[in-house]
Amino acid sequence: MDNELSMFNQDKIDNLPRATKWALQKQGADEVKKVVLAKVHEEGRAYLAHTALEHAGTLSALEAHLNQVTPQAAGRYAHIVDSYVMGASNKLARW
Repeated sequence: MDNELSMFNQDKIDNLPRATKWALQKQGADEVKKVVLAKVHEEGRAYLAHTALEHAGTLSALEAHLNQVTPQAAGRYAHIVDSYVMGASNKLARW
């Protein structure tokens, strides 16, 4: 384990050429960026899912209300709400 680089082997890191140290630091920074981007991506998906669920619920409640007011248009209301839910679901799946 003599040639192992780790945070516990600072002497070996300090003795590396400047370009090698820079490459190691850059690689570490790139890994941190990947982790941060993955976290932001997942938070974005959760936000989109939350919003889509709220909208689906609101639209479904409105659909139920309008079905009582104008039952003749029930099929149209359902089609509109279903179209929204399908579109939101597809966007979420592609995110």
